Amino acid sequence: MMSELGCVPNAFSYSIVLKGLCDNSMCQRALELLQMLVEKEGACSLNVVAYSTVIHGFFKEGETSKACNLFDEMIQQGIVPDVVTYSSIIDALCKARAMDKSELVLRQMVANGAQPNEVTYNCMIHGYSTSGRWKEAVKLFREMKSRGLIPDIFTCNSLMTYHCKHGRSKEAAEFFYSMTAKGHKPDIVSYRILLHGYATEGCFPDMIDVFNSMENNGIAADCHVFNILIDAYSKRGMMDETMLITSKMQERRVNPDIVTYSSIIAGLSRLGRLTEAMEKFNQMIALGVQPNKVVYHALIQGFCIDGDLAKAKQLVSEMMNRGIPRPNISFFSSVIKSLCQEGRVMDAHDIFDLVIDMGERPDDILLNSLIDGYCLVGKMDKALKVLDVMESVGVEPDVITYNTLVNGYCRNGRINDGLTLFRDMARKRIKPDTVFILRHNGWVVSFWEICFCYGAARRRAREGRPGAFLPTAGQEGRDFLLNSCLIRLIHLLSLYREVYLTPKQGLLDP
Repeated sequence: MMSELGCVPNAFSYSIVLKGLCDNSMCQRALELLQMLVEKEGACSLNVVAYSTVIHGFFKEGETSKACNLFDEMIQQGIVPDVVTYSSIIDALCKARAMDKSELVLRQMVANGAQPNEVTYNCMIHGYSTSGRWKEAVKLFREMKSRGLIPDIFTCNSLMTYHCKHGRSKEAAEFFYSMTAKGHKPDIVSYRILLHGYATEGCFPDMIDVFNSMENNGIAADCHVFNILIDAYSKRGMMDETMLITSKMQERRVNPDIVTYSSIIAGLSRLGRLTEAMEKFNQMIALGVQPNKVVYHALIQGFCIDGDLAKAKQLVSEMMNRGIPRPNISFFSSVIKSLCQEGRVMDAHDIFDLVIDMGERPDDILLNSLIDGYCLVGKMDKALKVLDVMESVGVEPDVITYNTLVNGYCRNGRINDGLTLFRDMARKRIKPDTVFILRHNGWVVSFWEICFCYGAARRRAREGRPGAFLPTAGQEGRDFLLNSCLIRLIHLLSLYREVYLTPKQGLLDP
């Protein structure tokens, strides 16, 4: 129609048409139109804008290969990309996480005399950050600053995140304060990143300074910000400070969410302040905030450790009624292991009974923890009963099980029982590993050191020099191995040789 009216379309006109096609996800038709115009020599002098429009359209549709091919074709047609075009291409490649291609375009850009600007650097740094290539991001940032270019807020936030994740909040703070010096105003995301970094590292004075600075600069703290502070204090058991932040949260009319209550309830439960934890739990429900798995786990663990298993069982039933899966065996194994390490093995056994009552099948971690608990308090008969339970429920004892029991016997001076169990271990073809150790009267010797001692004793016997030695056990250890128990050890090692080693293998035997 334009031709009928005597108007000849120019590059600007065609660029509008191309943009319309691309905006409507019709990039292939836009490409066909572009190629048709190229074939009509002199019909239209296409410029960089026309090509850039279609290239950008392909990137938006995820057609990275077609976009790159068209970019190469544009250069072959003698159309030189400008800084804006190069930056647009680099930005699209970075968003597609095609960092190798974006690096190639950057090198090509510099080779053609187009100097990267703030947009170019920001795009590359964002790309490296989202790809987890933080070293390259930091290197490019330094190069950017050396050229006097100012990074945008998003770039600074990305690099702050990197430093905070690696425990370098002080360095992250340098980026934070450099934004203000360069005229940028940190946004709420910037504050969250730095607050979380300080919170993770336990730098509470710095954390509060940043929090106060945020409010002084007119940025209102949201629920996410308050949760960072509350969680930090709760994890350190600083519940007075936690409640103070909660009060500030209420003063600012910021409603707590499930994350807020999870942190507070978990903190109170860890300290055994279960009455207060249940008060917060009931308050949460009254406000319409539905409890989740994290809240129930914190309360159940707290009541288990407190010894109130009836309440723990009630909470398990309640969470199941709400459609939340009950705690798995790994959860209870963790609680039992913690109690056993504190010497509270009877409390741990009560939780074991609760697990059985709930119909859960105990795993090897739970049962090994319980065996270890009884061994630590010297109740070896009960430890052996747990071994019987282990076999009855179909859980195979492993080297950790036997290592724990043998150490328990040796620790309690029952060496013969330990050696008998070691014989049983060989009978069941459970092979000792390098971690398998014996303890006796405060000294520790690994199974392989005993093997070494055995081999050395045989060598000395052949050379007419009686006696054996043990490198790390000391004189008392040597005496132990030279007394009547050495005969038993030699017998067991011979048994080990018969059961585990092929005829061609030796037992550290020179």
